[in-house]
Amino acid sequence: MKQNKGFTLVEIVIVLACLVGVLAFFWKILESSSKDAYTINEKMEVQNSVASLMNIIQQDTQEAKIILISENTYGIFTTPVNSSKVYENKKYEFGNESNKRTYEFDSSNKTVTRISIKGGDVETGTYYNIVGFSLKPINKPNYGVEVDIIGGKKDYDTAELDKSRYSLNSTFYTRNTAI
Repeated sequence: MKQNKGFTLVEIVIVLACLVGVLAFFWKILESSSKDAYTINEKMEVQNSVASLMNIIQQDTQEAKIILISENTYGIFTTPVNSSKVYENKKYEFGNESNKRTYEFDSSNKTVTRISIKGGDVETGTYYNIVGFSLKPINKPNYGVEVDIIGGKKDYDTAELDKSRYSLNSTFYTRNTAI
């Protein structure tokens, strides 16, 4: 009798088909895990940006003597004029010309830029992935500011679900609430 010491073509095709099926299964698992990791990374990036901006606003508020809508006083808080929409391009200011903090919200670039002028020193910081930003002064009984920040990778008005969306709302008061 004659002995065959090899595999038939049918056996090799069956083994290759099974191998392709197993590899496709593991590929889907790897792809799904990669998407989840990317989404988590995006969310953490947005949360860090929002939290950093909130912390710096808290510091600026607590350093101010008072926060009022006025001119030529240390600790002033100037809100944009005639703004009917909460989340549009706005500019907010703390302080006077020699000691000022300015926050500029640019909704088209999803950024908030903070410019700090202290004496002759100028410091600039930009916070990314900010789709909504609002500062509202609180006058009485205490002096402070209500801060509303919405972070995300997609535009604020988009109907598409933004898994990276994150928002914070806080109220900060000045250390010196007496006028």
